[in-house]
Amino acid sequence: MELSAGGNFVLRRLAFLLAISSFFQDFEFLDSIFLVYKALTTFPGCYQMFCYEMFNFKITLVPPTGAQQSNATTLKTYAEGYCSMYGICGRRSDGKILNCPYNVPSVKPDELLSLKIQSLCPTITGNVCCTADQFDTLRGQVQQAIPFLVGCPACLRNFLNLFCELSCSPNQSLFINVTSVMKVNDSLTVDGIDFYVTSQYVEELFNSCKDVKFGTMNTRAMDFVGAGAQNYKEWLAFIGHQANPNEPGSPYAIAFQTNLNDLVRIKPMNVTVYSCGDSSLGCSCGDCPSSSVCFDSASPSPHEKQACATRIGHRDKVELSYCA
Repeated sequence: MELSAGGNFVLRRLAFLLAISSFFQDFEFLDSIFLVYKALTTFPGCYQMFCYEMFNFKITLVPPTGAQQSNATTLKTYAEGYCSMYGICGRRSDGKILNCPYNVPSVKPDELLSLKIQSLCPTITGNVCCTADQFDTLRGQVQQAIPFLVGCPACLRNFLNLFCELSCSPNQSLFINVTSVMKVNDSLTVDGIDFYVTSQYVEELFNSCKDVKFGTMNTRAMDFVGAGAQNYKEWLAFIGHQANPNEPGSPYAIAFQTNLNDLVRIKPMNVTVYSCGDSSLGCSCGDCPSSSVCFDSASPSPHEKQACATRIGHRDKVELSYCA
């Protein structure tokens, strides 16, 4: 089988880049170009996986589907104990870190890092796919959302688990594909990923958080952590949006994928989701009106006189006979 005209065009471009990078002894870039070159020459038609944009050094990797997928799997290890991203290979102009697109075995953290990870991500034990710097970045990012979700422990736990799995899971390669990379200061960095999850998982995740209120403002926490999302698709679109420089949000694009047809080695992330009515992580009825506890609680009679207490100045509490 011969390469098509499009394949030959890409091949000629890559051959040119190989020559240039060899001349300037840019070995990191040479390795990445050689990987693409080898794939093109080994698998005719494989050029469809790559779109190389010459002017901004951005490579978009589009995994093929169906019969072509076997070609893509030769370029990546899909297995437990393997990462899709590991380490920091650059920073954006606003200082946000950019991960390395390294499909490498997960790494055993030292004792201190292991304790830190366990404190935030109790579901992750043993080897991990994040360095100490990556974990510190993760912790700093999720802490911004904690004040909005802390009133409902189940929602908060689910929210944290999502980002813990994304950032540190030792089995990243099974549910995360790097789809585009960007060259920053002579290093390739992650610019976009596909994050495979089950529709049941993301629906339950959203349901555990959709009614959570933010403190005394009595507004939906989702207005702050999800731009007012009304369903899980809108929430995931907000979370996965690649933020512009100096704006809050992800430094790379995250495309949450729930369509699992024609996938050979992908195993979607599907960690335990706690209901907001869970007895161990239960939320108030205001944050979880769907809880069975709230349905079972009898509403007080409108004619029933209720006593309440308030404090006036520094005096003792005064019990009032009627309260609104």
